[in-house]
Amino acid sequence: MVVDIQAIHTGPIFGVFIETGASVPIANALLNESGASKTVYMSESPYNQQYVTHKYGLDPNIRSVSPQFVIKVLDYYQELIDNNTINTIYVSTFQVSNEDSTMLTHGWIGLNYNNNIVLYHISDRYRLLSRKRHIINIKEIGLKLLSSMNLPLMNINDLCVDIIIPNNTNNVYNIYNYMGVNDIICWNLDFVMVRAEDLFRDNKHIWIHNIDINNIDDSPLPLPLPYTANSTIVYLKVDPETINYNYNYTMRYVKSICNAGYCCTTGMMSNPKVYFETQFPNLLVN
Repeated sequence: MVVDIQAIHTGPIFGVFIETGASVPIANALLNESGASKTVYMSESPYNQQYVTHKYGLDPNIRSVSPQFVIKVLDYYQELIDNNTINTIYVSTFQVSNEDSTMLTHGWIGLNYNNNIVLYHISDRYRLLSRKRHIINIKEIGLKLLSSMNLPLMNINDLCVDIIIPNNTNNVYNIYNYMGVNDIICWNLDFVMVRAEDLFRDNKHIWIHNIDINNIDDSPLPLPLPYTANSTIVYLKVDPETINYNYNYTMRYVKSICNAGYCCTTGMMSNPKVYFETQFPNLLVN
């Protein structure tokens, strides 16, 4: 994906950019081209825990790579939006791996544009990349989200976003237009989007349920499943060509699975069985 930096500089965005854990790729991209003073009011990279605790009042027991951290920093600069000094607050916090690590590169981006606030969780599952390559990916994803100004994306963008938390906005976000085409979205029993790593930590089985997205209706699922509820995840394979037309039905279907006592995950990959067997080898896949 390529985002036109000059288009950002000549557009309405003007604000604060706070980045930690993955260098400062957004600030660098903006400041490396002329016209940045029209976009950047201030940028900062708060790395040290003592500094973060002192300046932002963050509880030291709260992890930096968390939505709580992002919300705290967004709140800190809210007055600048309230008094019309700026219209944008961009906050990102990441944990970045390298090609020799089993750690997953993931993090949160929070964007407040004109008091429309959305939090995005990103999981960059390409584990064999260098730290530099992961940071380039984070830059490209962040610039795309920034340039969207929290307006819903209408087409699949392969941004590796697997959780969206909207606040102060009535927009409906089709998560499939943000996720990677070889990634998954997960819901817990409360129909709340969660990280795959958190969901699979407590569940032992996954049941792959292929559905024709064009024919989703209110028909009941073929329950009970062959495994015990509360320890089984249902995977729904969806068609990327038609998901924009059937998003509301899909969400109702997912919610019905959660209400029946099963966690749910969905994705657009062609061979989910191989994916789960390689990415999560402790799962029993059916």
